[in-house]
Amino acid sequence: ILMAICGDFLVIFIFIIFGLPQIDINKLSGAETGGMFPNGMIGIFMGAIILSFSYAGFPSIIEIGGEIKNPRKNIPRGLILALIIITTVYILVAIVMTGSMDYRQLGEGATLIDVAQLFFPAWFLIALNVMILIAIASTLHGVLLAYSRDLYSSARDHMFPNALSKLSRYQTPHWALIFFAISAICMLFIL
Repeated sequence: ILMAICGDFLVIFIFIIFGLPQIDINKLSGAETGGMFPNGMIGIFMGAIILSFSYAGFPSIIEIGGEIKNPRKNIPRGLILALIIITTVYILVAIVMTGSMDYRQLGEGATLIDVAQLFFPAWFLIALNVMILIAIASTLHGVLLAYSRDLYSSARDHMFPNALSKLSRYQTPHWALIFFAISAICMLFIL
């Protein structure tokens, strides 16, 4: 929770709060760059395809459904709340990015840090980069949590060795988690 607050939430909210006053309305309207959709509808569809990957984490909530109190009520609530929050945050980040920097620069690979350089002092960009690294770590933590449960469930159904279905005294599938984490670390060195 602390990693998510210090990384994910803090980075995004600082970026949005300090970025909104820096928006140039002409960049948002497309007045100087060929209109609202300078690349036509194909640009909208390509953006939608890329954006769809941002919502790939939703099934992770279902992956750990067996460990959630009252999952029938809390999973739908969590999914709806997450969808509203994530969509709102993505829209606000997109508004700050496209309102602060020319869309052509963004299309050439500009990142959130490139846009943040326009309105943050250099010393703060270092802190922002550290918070982004924490955000990446918190995301990896969630992936390990969700996918180790898949491995645990498969082992419980006798599709993998039974040892991976053992639970610790805290009811955590520790062997599946250790196996998944070691496999992920090994893949880092192989790839």
